[in-house]
Parts: sequence; C-alpha cells; structure tokens
Amino acid sequence: MTDHLSHAILTFFLLYLYIILAAHAILALIPAVVAHSKGRGFFSWWCYGFFLFLVALVHCMTIRPYVACPHCGQQVEDSQVMYHIYSYHRPAVGVARPEPVRYFIPSNGGY
Repeated sequence: MTDHLSHAILTFFLLYLYIILAAHAILALIPAVVAHSKGRGFFSWWCYGFFLFLVALVHCMTIRPYVACPHCGQQVEDSQVMYHIYSYHRPAVGVARPEPVRYFIPSNGGY
C-alpha cells in the first residue's frame, strides 16, 4: 500500500514540476521577444529570462535599441552612433577624400 502511495506522490510532483517548467519556458518568451525587437539575440535572452525572469524582464525594458550606422550598416546602440561615425568614418589627417566617380553617358539621339 505504501508503495502505491509513494508512486502516486512521486507522479504528482513530477507532473507539477513539468507544468511549472513549461509555464516558466513560456514566460521566458516575454523578455526574449522584447529584447529581440530591440536588436538583441532571441535565444540568449530566452535563456536569460528562463533562469532569471524578473531581472531579465526589467533589463530588457531598459536596454536601448540597436540602429544601423548610416555609413556602413553596422549595428550600434543608438547612443553610440555619433561616436561610431566619428571614430570609424572620418578621414585621416592629411589624406585627401576620394572624389566621386563621374561617368560620361553619351546620348543616343533622343533617348
């Protein structure tokens, strides 16, 4: 009789554990989706949200989004765009900027 009771209790606790883990995995989607919308990696933020849900939720709400650099397209935080442009896209001192290429396109009788 005690064997059946211990088996029932163990089955109940395992079922309870599976339900809790499934609910936690679903809740971890919230910080992952918010962080992914701001340009961060989805899976890493899902893991972060799975293990530290409340910390990850607050963190994903406070991070700044990534934006593309207008010159090279590299993803940079929005507060770092001007620093990135100044550091990586300014010409070196004493080096002339290249002139844009101009092509001569002859007209073909009205085209």
